[in-house]
Amino acid sequence: MCVRRYLFISQCFLVGFLALCTVLFPAVFEHNAGASTFGDQGSTVVFYVLAFFLCSVYLCLAAARLHRDPALPARYAASLALIALFDLLVMISTFFRHYGAVYSEIHDDLGIALYAYELVFALWLLWRARTPSNALSFIVQMSGSTIGLLSILKAFHLLFVGQITGAIGFGLLLTVAFTDATVARAIPDNARPGRPS
Repeated sequence: MCVRRYLFISQCFLVGFLALCTVLFPAVFEHNAGASTFGDQGSTVVFYVLAFFLCSVYLCLAAARLHRDPALPARYAASLALIALFDLLVMISTFFRHYGAVYSEIHDDLGIALYAYELVFALWLLWRARTPSNALSFIVQMSGSTIGLLSILKAFHLLFVGQITGAIGFGLLLTVAFTDATVARAIPDNARPGRPS
């Protein structure tokens, strides 16, 4: 299914380029730094932009594919487009956050909004496609989110570890559970294999 392939590619770009950034700038693991630090470094800024931009492009391609399916409500495509929008806004706001406290707060608030939306989205995905593997992906996502939250609260200094772990968990859940949920919606019960037509 093209939608699953687009989603998989989007998450590979996001996690892959951010992982490359850590190789080029391993100091991100110090001083409780987050992924936005990559936007400040000459060695990583291009890959940081590519991570979020290409992820957003492929999320929009998946959304466009879903939008063309008359069997699916428009909100399925809109849900993916909203993630893409949040990703782009978080990335763009990275470059303005040093101009003042207001811009820094806007960047932080966008990151919080993205986190909150992905959490609600993940809960919906898990409810629609309840499988052990999806539950495991959700646990990985929540583990990363918990590490990130505790890092913000200064319990320890693993903010980026939390961010990348949460991104991997959500990416796995999105790639598998979202397409499972949309296929379940698009195919009527009486048209599924093993059901009388």
